[in-house]
Amino acid sequence: MKNFLSILWIFVTAPLCWGEMPLWVFKTLSGEVLTSSSWSIEENVYQLGEKKIPISQVYSLEQAGQVRPLWPTAAVLVTLAGDRLAGELISGKDTSLIWKANWGDRPSDLSFPMSALAYIRWQNRESSQSPEPIKGRDVVRLTSDEELTGALSGLTPKEGITLEEMGKKKTIPIEKVQMVVFNPDLARPRLPRGVYYRITTQNGNRLIVTQFSSNGKELTAENLFRQKVVLNQAQVVAIDEMAGQALDLASIKPSEFVYSSFDDEKLVYKANQNVLGQPLCLKNGERVANYDSGLGLHSGMLLKYALEGKYKRFEGKIGLDAVSGLQGEVLVTMRLDGKPIEGWTNRKLTIRDEGVDFLIDTNGKKELVIEIKRGSLGPVQGVVNLVQARLIP
Repeated sequence: MKNFLSILWIFVTAPLCWGEMPLWVFKTLSGEVLTSSSWSIEENVYQLGEKKIPISQVYSLEQAGQVRPLWPTAAVLVTLAGDRLAGELISGKDTSLIWKANWGDRPSDLSFPMSALAYIRWQNRESSQSPEPIKGRDVVRLTSDEELTGALSGLTPKEGITLEEMGKKKTIPIEKVQMVVFNPDLARPRLPRGVYYRITTQNGNRLIVTQFSSNGKELTAENLFRQKVVLNQAQVVAIDEMAGQALDLASIKPSEFVYSSFDDEKLVYKANQNVLGQPLCLKNGERVANYDSGLGLHSGMLLKYALEGKYKRFEGKIGLDAVSGLQGEVLVTMRLDGKPIEGWTNRKLTIRDEGVDFLIDTNGKKELVIEIKRGSLGPVQGVVNLVQARLIP
């Protein structure tokens, strides 16, 4: 079983070149990995040539050889549910706004309740680290880095942003605004109760949808606000199932977490961002891949997870952060039920290793341990990202 999984994983992660037609890779719950140069979906069933497979059996599909693109860094709208949409503001007033999302060759005007928004960034002057909201206030950060607080009462490209504070209104031109961070007290995150999906496009957009279909050329999806979005299927890099049977490790808490400090510093692991609160990024050749799900770790950390015999395999990718781990060296150990996993006992990782894929047989196992030890450089830039980490039942 172990050898079969290893060979299968090497096949999937190897670069594939099939002329100009992209090759798509489908990961299924059964462990079978399917590939096809074309696909469509109707009535929740994938059609891959002559083969059909229910959408419920596929937890990830992506274009082979594609790098998960960096998030949009300027002129981007971010929702509390995880949408990241490059584009431009059309209008906004009272409790909603309209945003023209840029998909490449087919923009869409989408309406969002402001209670569903985290922030809008027009200019990325420092890093892509998510801004901190301020309780009870909307925040307008200017290009000068000055921050104004109050209650938003209007957002339009021509008139600018109107902010009210103590009965007084102030209007700021859009060109002087770096970002707007929405009042967290009014936040109403919207996530469906069941399975939903994240679509990643070539220009870095992340779109959260509840359902989608495809005729082989166009992908038609419905977002969380019941609006139809039509995409050129060639613009899609990946589609990931969320809250399905394949369990995202970042969505659960470890049964035990320990951080052994080097100089009395305090660090904790983070979900869906690196340990410094920045995007989860790994080197991929000359490029940088930006992942949406995973754990931000650091050398000196140990995490234990209770598996209770429920999962057949554990998969993912691990490496030093492409920005904050360039000079780091760590030793990674993974254990199942107290026994070391072959190839993962004090395995040394540096930035030269980029992201290392793994696929581990966990059938019948009760406990998983992930330990990140300090290498020869001590704690220096020991920023580790464990991405796309899934437990498959």
